[in-house]
Amino acid sequence: MTKPSAPTDPTFFRDGYTRRTRAKSVPGLHGECNFEFRPTTIIERDRMQRLVDTQHPDVYNPAAFIMLAKHIVTWDICDHLGESVQVARENMAFLPPKLYDTLYFIVMGRIAGDLPDNATDEEADNWIKDLERGVGTAEADAVKNSTPG
Repeated sequence: MTKPSAPTDPTFFRDGYTRRTRAKSVPGLHGECNFEFRPTTIIERDRMQRLVDTQHPDVYNPAAFIMLAKHIVTWDICDHLGESVQVARENMAFLPPKLYDTLYFIVMGRIAGDLPDNATDEEADNWIKDLERGVGTAEADAVKNSTPG
């Protein structure tokens, strides 16, 4: 039996699987953030959701900061002086709220990130497949949520 070729849009994530994406800027709220992340597992996602549903923000926010710092591999966030900001749990609390929410929902698998400007053909194909499957993007959700009705 021959081994099947690796799919371009995996449906099974082994530890270490990394995706590259971005959160487009939202004028007046935050700048663009290009980043690489490792998707959460179902168990990690459900544990985090349980905390959000049952605990005070003083409990679940620190846990979410740790989870994001664990799953975001790299990002291009800089401070007001143009200095790179390290991916670290202590820095999560200082992200603009809208950007934090976008990163959180992307890592948790709730929305797809936006396609990077320098995306490879494979990344562009995967992004289109996500849209076809009905996975929202940060940009699409922002438009949808800003439209009355």
